[in-house]
Amino acid sequence: MAGEALGLPAYHITEPEIKEQIDSATYDLEVGLADIALDAEEIARAIKEVRGG
Repeated sequence: MAGEALGLPAYHITEPEIKEQIDSATYDLEVGLADIALDAEEIARAIKEVRGG
């Protein structure tokens, strides 16, 4: 199946739509450092572009 588009939705944990669905204490514990280290805004822009938006 390599190279085949499956049409499955994909999300990044730092996207606001996903982040708001997670308890803030759990998010901070499990993802907080990565959220700080990664450029979440750039990731969101890239994902939006891939999705065609």
